[in-house]
Amino acid sequence: MPRAVWIAKKKKRGSLLLEVIEFIKAIWPIIATLASGGAAVLFLVARSKFVSKEDHVAHQKVIEQQHKEINAKLVVFEKELVRMPSDIHVQKLGLEVEELNGEIKALKATINGIHGQYGRVEKFLDMLIQNELENSKK
Repeated sequence: MPRAVWIAKKKKRGSLLLEVIEFIKAIWPIIATLASGGAAVLFLVARSKFVSKEDHVAHQKVIEQQHKEINAKLVVFEKELVRMPSDIHVQKLGLEVEELNGEIKALKATINGIHGQYGRVEKFLDMLIQNELENSKK
């Protein structure tokens, strides 16, 4: 490429660059206004997406109150849990209940036997009373 063509192309590029710079100088107030407006819109959009400090503090107080209530319930639950029997105690109680069931069955059999004897004694007493009544009427 000849040097003259290269210099001409360089001048065209330089003049194009100068024209762009001149154009920007001419409309910079418009560009600044649009940029400020865009920044304001972005700020408003960002503000609507995020929580304000007052709302955050109020919500944080509510969460702290809920946290205190849960901790109080947990303390009560832990106290009740300490009073509850352990699995070993529950197992011992189960064995004792089984023993008592066996004893109750034995007592029931004894009571049924006594009931049968009571029935025979009752018949005998009825016969004696009846005999005494018949003897007293004579």
